[in-house]
Amino acid sequence: MKSVPHFFLLFFPLLLSAQELVFHNYSVSDGLSQNSVTAIRQSANGLMWVATRDGLNLFNGYGFTPIRKHHSGAVDLADNQIQALLEDHGGRLWVGYHGQGLDEVDWKAGRTRLWSAEGSGLRVLPGRQVRVLKETGDQVLVGFDDAGLAVIHPGRGEVTKWPDSLNGVVYRRVREVIHTSDGSYWVGTFGSGLIHVSANGVPLRQFRQSGHPDSLASDRIQSLLPLPGDQLLVGTYQAGLQRFNPETGLFERIRFRGMPAGGKDLSVWAMLTDTRGSVWVGTYGNGLWRYLPEQNELIPIRLLTGRGSVTDQMIILSLSEDRSGNLWVGTETGGLFKADLKPVKFNLGGKEGPVSSIMSFARVSPDDLWVGTYGGGISVYDGRHQLKKIISRISEPRLPNGFILSLLADSSGVWAGSSSGLIRFATSGQVDTVVLRLSGSQTGPADDIRVLNRTASGDIWAGTIGNGLWIRRMGSDRFVRPENLPAGLQTASIRAILPDTNQWVWVGTLRGLYHYQVSSGVTHLYTREPDDTTSLSDSYIRSLSRDVTNTLWVGTTAGLNRFHPETRSFTRITEKDGLPNGYIYGILPDRAGFLWMPTNSGLVRYHPETGSMRSFDESDGLQSKEFNGGSWFRDASERFYVGGIEGFNWFIPGEVTDNQFAPPLVLTDFSIMNQPVAGALSAPFLTSIRLKFRQNLFSLEFASLDYTNPDKNRYRFMLEGFDEEWSALTSRRYITYTNLDPGDYQLLVQGTNSDGRLSTDTLSIAIRVVPPFYRTWWFSLLVLAGLGAGLYALGRYREFRREQQERERVELLRQITIGVLHELRQPLQIVSGNLEIIDMVKDEGPGEVGVPLARAGEGIGRMKKLMAKLEQLLNDAKFKTKKYTKDQTMIDLTGENEP
Repeated sequence: MKSVPHFFLLFFPLLLSAQELVFHNYSVSDGLSQNSVTAIRQSANGLMWVATRDGLNLFNGYGFTPIRKHHSGAVDLADNQIQALLEDHGGRLWVGYHGQGLDEVDWKAGRTRLWSAEGSGLRVLPGRQVRVLKETGDQVLVGFDDAGLAVIHPGRGEVTKWPDSLNGVVYRRVREVIHTSDGSYWVGTFGSGLIHVSANGVPLRQFRQSGHPDSLASDRIQSLLPLPGDQLLVGTYQAGLQRFNPETGLFERIRFRGMPAGGKDLSVWAMLTDTRGSVWVGTYGNGLWRYLPEQNELIPIRLLTGRGSVTDQMIILSLSEDRSGNLWVGTETGGLFKADLKPVKFNLGGKEGPVSSIMSFARVSPDDLWVGTYGGGISVYDGRHQLKKIISRISEPRLPNGFILSLLADSSGVWAGSSSGLIRFATSGQVDTVVLRLSGSQTGPADDIRVLNRTASGDIWAGTIGNGLWIRRMGSDRFVRPENLPAGLQTASIRAILPDTNQWVWVGTLRGLYHYQVSSGVTHLYTREPDDTTSLSDSYIRSLSRDVTNTLWVGTTAGLNRFHPETRSFTRITEKDGLPNGYIYGILPDRAGFLWMPTNSGLVRYHPETGSMRSFDESDGLQSKEFNGGSWFRDASERFYVGGIEGFNWFIPGEVTDNQFAPPLVLTDFSIMNQPVAGALSAPFLTSIRLKFRQNLFSLEFASLDYTNPDKNRYRFMLEGFDEEWSALTSRRYITYTNLDPGDYQLLVQGTNSDGRLSTDTLSIAIRVVPPFYRTWWFSLLVLAGLGAGLYALGRYREFRREQQERERVELLRQITIGVLHELRQPLQIVSGNLEIIDMVKDEGPGEVGVPLARAGEGIGRMKKLMAKLEQLLNDAKFKTKKYTKDQTMIDLTGENEP
């Protein structure tokens, strides 16, 4: 994209032989598919459609998206040679081709339907070469270069061919159609003249070339444009432009200013009436013109690019105006041009002389503005800011050099401070007096005179570089040192002087600000104190001024300062507070309370009470971002002048109005994991986005569709559900988010126009981040159900284990009991045998039974021990079974515990 330093140059169309506009130029190097621009249309959502002979282009102010045959994804165009464009009320784009009929494109649905001359049935056209597309209600009127007129009924897919002959004359080559207020049509044909057609397509009458001065100049019509009063402009091929009155049937030739024979041989290819009523006329090979109805003539428009080249011989194929007030011009080989048609903010001058670096101003009379330059002497401009003459060493030999650093007009003439002394001119421009600082002389100030100012009583103060302060009393011819001048002001380098009341004067130097009373010599010096924030922001003073409230303002190389006399302190306004640059060359207060300050980064408008701050640069019409010291001035009519390195600007503060257009916003790109998902064609239709949890990196790009100066559009955004407040306004027009938690969000985007006005339109995109399956409600419910089932199963398992363990213990007890009983069997048998023996020998003597009785006693003892062990085991088993209760009696096998 080619940037442009300013938009309008010397905008006086009635006074200049050629009006000059400065355009942005877009070409194939900027992404345009081809440099032959045949049609330009703005869509309902604000995007620009640009048709060429090699494809269609979608433009969002920052870049082009080319759309060609077989290279457009879901939307495939039938051809690349495009002649006509139309977007209907339903948002469908109709694309007319040079030889392939036309496409009906539904971008939202990503669908294309071809209407062609081939085949049979529905959507069959009578011709191939589409030149004109117009919407009439629910129908589309098509003008062919090979088949006259036809009407398309999109809903039914039908085509109705209109009659193409009148009085035996066939018209097939249609170049333009105008729909009139009564429903009829004017049809401009190439070869059959101008034809009036009824609302239902019936030819009514025809106007043709007859050779009469009031007849149509040529039957080969290229363009038509309606005018107030139901009149028409008729542009012809090689026969100029005419104004047609249908009531009288007469044609009046319109003169092209400055062209041989009034331009009657020119070819008029395209015409446009803008929203302000201006009529623009594009010719084939003779550039762009503007029509002046009162004079019934056209003035040339010199198409100036940012490089300063003049391209007034261009072939103009198409013209359009966008809703933000920009003129678009499509050319044959030069690409696309755009210029701002809104009222100019800052008028430009100072480029006509040999040197354009401006140092000083003086209003000598209502019709004479003197401008001092850096090396080029003095340029004198008239009341219309047109250069009248230049005063230099060539025209005035006694002028010491061409460096005019300061100017001051009074009743005695014009004082000019230069780098070689002080000169007084008569208002005629002739040198009246030369006052130089000669070696050893005290007749005047030093050679380098940077500041001149006058008191209300007529005294003139002069400030020098290195030789301090001087004064010329009213009625005197000499500059002298003031009385009681402090030593610091005798050798100071002075950049600003502001007379005060009661013989006080403020003097700004490179080492601080002096407040000096001439009569007493009392002096106060203010400087920057590093540890005191209420001191000056810098000791290098560049400018001094008082506003409408009589507040003293001090401009330094590091910011603006407000003086508080009651405390002799300062409030600083620096770059931290919004200044684009702290180098304050000058301070011009207006009646509304604003301060206008030229800096090294444009012109700043600041309101002390509200704190509002606005910066202007080249795109607003300024000569440059950089200005010069002392080159600021306000005349009696409240015109402000500011000079810099590329000329000067003049303006009336109250007439500097901001761009009021509230631009729409569109989404222009959407990508996931750095992979495009929705581009320039589909992204504008996105209203909601659904993301998987793993798609944790996504980006969105958007555009505010004010084409005046897209680089100055600003954006802010907020993701509801994530951000707590809006972001700051910046030029960044994309957002990237990573690792968003699952949930629902709302992305809100707002944008400004080129002058910082926030749009009422808010782009809103619903975003849902789908959680992983393990963070969904159904998965949580399933987990809870599974956990419950698991706990139930665990309980059942534990119960089963307890029962199993009980069975195992019972079995163990059974086995032990069997073992005990087995052990009891032998003693019992012994006891039983011994008892039998005792019974057999009971009648015998005691000696015979002693041994058996002893054995029986041992057996009984062993039995008692085994029975006690068995009792303990049984009782332990009963304690460990779930069926045990406290009131259950203990097992007693020995009988020793019985009552």
